Amino acid sequence: PLSRRIAHQAPLWLIVKHINDIERLHPSDLISKDVSRLDIVELRAVFACLPERFNVDVGNTKKDWRDSVQTRLEKLSDKEINGTLSDQEKRHVSYKGSDIGPFDPNIIIEPYQITTSSAFNKTSLDVNEISAGHNQRMTERLNSELKFSKTKTSTTHNSSLRKNGNASGVSKERKDNLENLIRKQKKQQIGD
Repeated sequence: PLSRRIAHQAPLWLIVKHINDIERLHPSDLISKDVSRLDIVELRAVFACLPERFNVDVGNTKKDWRDSVQTRLEKLSDKEINGTLSDQEKRHVSYKGSDIGPFDPNIIIEPYQITTSSAFNKTSLDVNEISAGHNQRMTERLNSELKFSKTKTSTTHNSSLRKNGNASGVSKERKDNLENLIRKQKKQQIGD
C-alpha cells in the first residue's frame, strides 16, 4: 500500500530531488503535481524541498504553484491547531503501523549533471574540407567492398552462391559499378 501511494502521488517524488533539479522543472511538471491529496506530514516534506524562489519562471507559474502548496499547508496547520484535522489529513492510511516515512532522511541528494549538446554550434571546418573527408571515406569504403568481392568467401557461403551461379558473392555488374565509382573518386581528387 505504501509503495502504491508513493508511485501514485507525484508530488512525493520531489522529496528525493535536488533543489536545483526542482528549480529547473518545467512549469507543467509542477502544475501536474496535485498536492490536495497529501496528508500534512507529506505536504510539509514536499514544501520543505521546494526552492524559496524560482530563477526562471515566466509568468510566475512556478511561484503560483508554490504559493498554492503553502496555502494548502497553512490550512492544514490551522486545522491541526484547532483540532479539526481529519485522520486522513493527519496521516494517510498507507502509513499505518509505520513510525517512519518511506525515504531515508539522511541520504545526500545529488543534483543531476546537465550535458549540453554542441549539435547546433557553428563549425570551423571549411565546406571543401568536409567534402574532401567525405570523398576519402567513400573511396575507402568502395575499395574495401571491391577487395571483399575479389577475396574468396567461406566454403559454405561459396557453395550456396554457386547454386545461383555467383561464387564471389558480388555480381559482375556491381563490381563494374564499384570500379567506375572508384575511378570517378580518384579523378575528383586529382582535379581538386
